[in-house]
Amino acid sequence: MSAPTLKDKYYPSLDGLRGLAIILVICFHYLGFITFFRFGWMGTDLFFVLSGFLITGRLAPYLSNKNLLSVFYRNRFLRIVPVYFSFLLMFFGVWIILSPADDNHFFRQNGWTFFLFLQNWFMIADPAASENHLQHLWSLAVEEQFYLCYPFLLLLFYRYKYFMAGLITVMVMLIATRHIFVLIHPAGLDYRTVYWNSIFRFDAFLTGTLLYQLNTAYEGK
Repeated sequence: MSAPTLKDKYYPSLDGLRGLAIILVICFHYLGFITFFRFGWMGTDLFFVLSGFLITGRLAPYLSNKNLLSVFYRNRFLRIVPVYFSFLLMFFGVWIILSPADDNHFFRQNGWTFFLFLQNWFMIADPAASENHLQHLWSLAVEEQFYLCYPFLLLLFYRYKYFMAGLITVMVMLIATRHIFVLIHPAGLDYRTVYWNSIFRFDAFLTGTLLYQLNTAYEGK
């Protein structure tokens, strides 16, 4: 059997949602002092939902192909790593040259985490992360961690009769875990502990999976 090409089905309406997500994120970061735009953080969640929808649509039609995982991970590598690593190398090169010797110990100790897409966890652990010039890359780390795990889960469970029920159950459990974590934590909990946490973000991707399932069922009528 030949290797799948993993072609995306084009949904024109998703372009509008991507545009909306971009606008929300930009407004949150640059106009957050205006009350109306403080909800712009939802743009990141919208990106995650779209990612879950698209990755499921990319993988689901090819689950019977034994080369699925190798093709998917190769495509992800070629799409993300060359440009991302080039940016990191350029940034760290300039930073080493221009930054004072005592500036931003986070990069000196944890710069390698950006190359392994683990930076969000180390930014949670290190208070100095609040001054991190690459702070915005936390979302890319969350996305790549999801992409690393999700294809295996899809291969294992997608064909089961109760896939949808299981999916909804996992989503509810993730949401409940997040709320319980916040409730039992001290009042001084830094929002980043939850906001940058991959586990507390995966429900957004799974929402995209659920929406893909519902859309497929609707189109099949």
